[in-house]
Amino acid sequence: MSELTITGKLIKLLEPESGTSANGGWVKQVGIIETTDKYPKQIALTFFKQDVIDQLRKKFIGESITVSINIESREHNERWYTEVKAWKIQ
Repeated sequence: MSELTITGKLIKLLEPESGTSANGGWVKQVGIIETTDKYPKQIALTFFKQDVIDQLRKKFIGESITVSINIESREHNERWYTEVKAWKIQ
């Protein structure tokens, strides 16, 4: 699969979440962007890497950003959940 990117205006940052798993501590932060298409879409992006989260926090609401993403789905109790994981800000 080729690298996926998405560009949009940062419209909101949610509070960071953190915890501990079997692999150690983790932190994530969700940012909402709005695309600049003819019919704009709002997309929640989940940022996991600490260096990328630090980079995200330096951005301003209303600023345009381009991010590299992975789209992942998982099944739980016969329901599917999809998450857009951002791993790099360009």
